[in-house]
Amino acid sequence: MKIGIVSGGMLDEKFISQYLDDSFDYVIAADRGLNYFYKNKLKPDEIIGDFDSVDKEVLSYYEERMPKQIKKYPSKKDETDTELAICSALKKNPDEIHLLAATGGRLDHLLGSLKNLGLGLEKQVPIYLVDKKNRIRMIAEGKTVLNAKEAFGTYFSIIPYEHTLKGLTIRGAMYETDGITLEGFISRGVSNQMVKNFVEIEIKEGKAYLLETKDQ
Repeated sequence: MKIGIVSGGMLDEKFISQYLDDSFDYVIAADRGLNYFYKNKLKPDEIIGDFDSVDKEVLSYYEERMPKQIKKYPSKKDETDTELAICSALKKNPDEIHLLAATGGRLDHLLGSLKNLGLGLEKQVPIYLVDKKNRIRMIAEGKTVLNAKEAFGTYFSIIPYEHTLKGLTIRGAMYETDGITLEGFISRGVSNQMVKNFVEIEIKEGKAYLLETKDQ
């Protein structure tokens, strides 16, 4: 199962419409993300949040038409609306989750969403945070393979999640490495490029953000 979540950041309607194609089996609107569905006359499979930032007219529209699909939470809670949506999606045992409209807004929410990518590691479900120029996921110990035909952008970067990333090996890229350690606050893993059909990334110890990015 492939699940999409539309959150409450920058609602790039054209990009979201193109990205949410027929390959998605289930789509969740997280709080202000419901505005996207309203404007485009669409019905998400699930609506979740405290709804403190969604337009009242929009919420009323869906309360009348699909009340059973709405999960309402108090505004005073431990989780963000996006985290609640991710947790709900994970309960469905999906193969992958794609998080849209989670960038371009408040930086605290963005940082929270980046941390939430780790929820997928615990369940061995990849969670992708995606916008027009970026596709981000979290990877850990083991091997990850990038396919040039499926690459999101021209560049890829590896940013340690914690202070130290050990045994990083990269093959098939412009800048290859052999079991190096990334430590401290250096940016050595930024802006690499694929030069072969497949890039192999191996980590011996630690977690990292894998970013596929493009300028346009």
